Amino acid sequence: MTIEFDPIAYAQQLESTGVPRQQADVHAKALNEVASEGVSISDRLQMKNDWQCDIRQSDQRLTAQINRAKTELSAELQTFRAEFSAKIGVLDAKIDAVRNDLNAKIDSVRTELNAKIEMVAAELRSVKHELTIHRWLFGLLIAMNGAMLGRIYFP
Repeated sequence: MTIEFDPIAYAQQLESTGVPRQQADVHAKALNEVASEGVSISDRLQMKNDWQCDIRQSDQRLTAQINRAKTELSAELQTFRAEFSAKIGVLDAKIDAVRNDLNAKIDSVRTELNAKIEMVAAELRSVKHELTIHRWLFGLLIAMNGAMLGRIYFP
């Protein structure tokens, strides 16, 4: 917004009403400066308003872009969480299957070991029984030998 001001025409108008030429020129020059400053202040205010408007519009666009980005990221995060949960579910199922398989194998080995331990225990009992019989027979043999030697040496 500009104000058109003609200082020469203004000075002539002042002069035509009886103001001396030199004084009319000074008034015209002073008013020209005021009008110029007024225009520049007005222009500055207009520019300030325009910039504020531009800043508000930029802020609104940026806010909208940020909100769109948030929405997109939120959707992507939800998708990622769903996929991640599904993959964890698959891994849990695999781990459970492996655990069940290992538990079955452990139970099988435990059963086999218990059977073998029982066999060893039975054999040990059998050996102890045979050892008891051998001790008894060995004692009997010693007693018989002693008796025979006693008859031989002490008739």
